[in-house]
Amino acid sequence: MILLPLANAGVPMLFVQAPALIITLPIVILIEALICANYLQIPKKNAFGAATIANLISTVIGFPVLWFALVLIQMLTGGGGAPRFKDPWLSIYAVTVQAAWVLPFEEKLYWMVPSAMLILLVPTFFISVFVEQFFYRRILRSIVPDADFIKASWKFHLASYGFLFALGLILLAHALITHKSYLF
Repeated sequence: MILLPLANAGVPMLFVQAPALIITLPIVILIEALICANYLQIPKKNAFGAATIANLISTVIGFPVLWFALVLIQMLTGGGGAPRFKDPWLSIYAVTVQAAWVLPFEEKLYWMVPSAMLILLVPTFFISVFVEQFFYRRILRSIVPDADFIKASWKFHLASYGFLFALGLILLAHALITHKSYLF
C-alpha cells in the first residue's frame, strides 16, 4: 500500500507502477528467458543471463526515464489539470491522457490507477522491445550471430507483456467490483 502525502496532489504512477514492475520482474524474466532459449535454440543459462540484464536495465532505468518523458508531455500538452468530470467517458479520457500522473479524482482513483497502469504498459512495451533487443543482441551475438534480435524481442515481449496485461486486467476487475484497490 502506498500512502500519498497530499490527497489533492494526484498519483505519480512512477511510484505505483515501478514497485509492481519490480515485483513481477522475476516472472517476466522467466517468461522471456524460456522463450528466448526455445526461439534462439540456446542454453537456458545464457537466455536467463540475457533476460535478467536486459530486463533489469529497462525496468530500473528505462521505466523512470519513460515516465519522466510522459509527465513532461502531459504537462506541455495541458494535461496537468482538468475539471471534475461527471460523465464517465470523460473520466476515461482523463485517465488515458494523464496516465503518467493521474489527477486526484479521489472517488475514482480505485479504478483510475489500475487503468493508468494498463495504459502505461503500451509505451513501456514498445520501449522494452527496442531497448532490450539491444542488450539481447550484445549479450547473445557470439552464441547466435545470425539471429534476428528485433523479431525475437517482439516474441519475448508479446508473451511477458501479455502476462502483465492479464494481471492488470485482474487488478482492474477487482477494483471495479469492490471499489477498492490493492495498489494504493
